Amino acid sequence: MSRPGTLQRRVTRVFALTGLLVAVVVSVSTFMLAERYDDYEIQSLIHIEMQRLLEADTRGTYQAKPLASFLNDNPRPHPRLPADLHELDNGLHWLEQRQPPVVVMIQADDARHRAVVYDLAEEKLREIQLMGLLIIQAMLIVLVTTLCGHWLGRRALGPVRKLARAVANLDPESERPGDIDVRRYPADEVGELAEDVARYHRRLIELLNHQRRFASFASHELRTPLTGLRSSLELLSERLTTDQTREQELVARMQRSLSNMEELIEFFIALRKQHLLPHQHTDRLETVVRKTIEAEQPWLMDRQVETEVTVISDGPVAVDERILTVILCNLLRNAFQHGTAGRIGIRLAHGEIRIENRVSPKARHPEPGIGLEIVRTLAEAAGLTFHQASHSGKHINRATLLLPRA
Repeated sequence: MSRPGTLQRRVTRVFALTGLLVAVVVSVSTFMLAERYDDYEIQSLIHIEMQRLLEADTRGTYQAKPLASFLNDNPRPHPRLPADLHELDNGLHWLEQRQPPVVVMIQADDARHRAVVYDLAEEKLREIQLMGLLIIQAMLIVLVTTLCGHWLGRRALGPVRKLARAVANLDPESERPGDIDVRRYPADEVGELAEDVARYHRRLIELLNHQRRFASFASHELRTPLTGLRSSLELLSERLTTDQTREQELVARMQRSLSNMEELIEFFIALRKQHLLPHQHTDRLETVVRKTIEAEQPWLMDRQVETEVTVISDGPVAVDERILTVILCNLLRNAFQHGTAGRIGIRLAHGEIRIENRVSPKARHPEPGIGLEIVRTLAEAAGLTFHQASHSGKHINRATLLLPRA
């Protein structure tokens, strides 16, 4: 597992973000409600005090002009109203930018100028204290939700993490089907997933064992007739006379094809075991290419096709010559089979082999057969790069093989 705990961190992060959102909503709502309640309480106190002033003025208790009352903790009459408040109109005025900030209610007529002043300095201090408490509350909410998310993530994802470790420890190449003990998992979706994984793993082991048996049987059944065929060709070659040149060439070609078939079988057996023969170097590509062309010439039959080899650079490559021969045999055979009259170009340059052949315009999608699949499999196993493309407009089929330099 390259990134352990990633899912749990995501769950914890989601809980933390959710807690942050809840904390912001709760804190903002609490602050707004507290501010509205304070405003309502201040307005109520001011109206009550103004009513008291009116009643006192009616009884003639206060003689000072203008008549003013300053409210802090206890209302008290004060005969002097600050100069900057004399010009205010009737009504309620919130002067929060003033120093000190105040709320003023003015009620004036021809006979009397009445004012109630409420000092907001203490209210501002309480607001700051409330904001501090709300910030601490928000931090606690985020901390609690994060811890809850971490705990719930560990509890909820524990079986998933255990199942992931069990799957990582499974060996599909083992002939003994190591299984997953589904009894160790809860009877929920994780338990169902564990049962499915265990069932598919058992099925995979059965298929791999079947494939191993089939490969062993197939290799034995293929080697047996090939051995008999090689013995027959050797006996036939010994009985040919020196003047039977044509027959000797045919037998030699058959023997080369037989050797390619035996090597291909060996490579497939090695691929079944997930390894190839030890890496060796091929010194000259041109020599291998020309030998392969000679061996595959019969596939041209009587078609007027010219094979042209262009060597721009040649040098050793880090690939076994036998693997390269099998790959080239399939590529050239494909080009010879599907090529029309004209030229088949083979270009060697800087560890690259490019084979181009023209195809018939009527064959819009020529079927190359299993040869290219064999080439892809061997190239991938040997660490080579293979590309195949068809240019329908130019009716050209191009195969490119990139080889590592030695």
